[in-house]
Amino acid sequence: MAQFDTGPIRDFAAEWIQYGDGLYELAQSMKDQMDGMQWSGKAAVAAREGFGSGEQSVRSSMLAAADIAWKTGEALNIYADEVDKAVKEINKQRLVA
Repeated sequence: MAQFDTGPIRDFAAEWIQYGDGLYELAQSMKDQMDGMQWSGKAAVAAREGFGSGEQSVRSSMLAAADIAWKTGEALNIYADEVDKAVKEINKQRLVA
């Protein structure tokens, strides 16, 4: 009977998803801090634009990294599901043969 423990793969997937959650929460916290600052002038405008405006902003980069981490975790879970299916199929075929 074929056996393969996908637990470590699923644990690794969970770590990637947790990392993505952490990045998202940090980006949101930083946005809240920026929005709450009583700061004005050219420096304030530049800081806000650098952090939160456009595709190349710090916040956009953090959110993109969070998305990649989530997708990596999801892909690892799908891979583990496919390995489990393959092991079941191998064992099923051995019983039939």
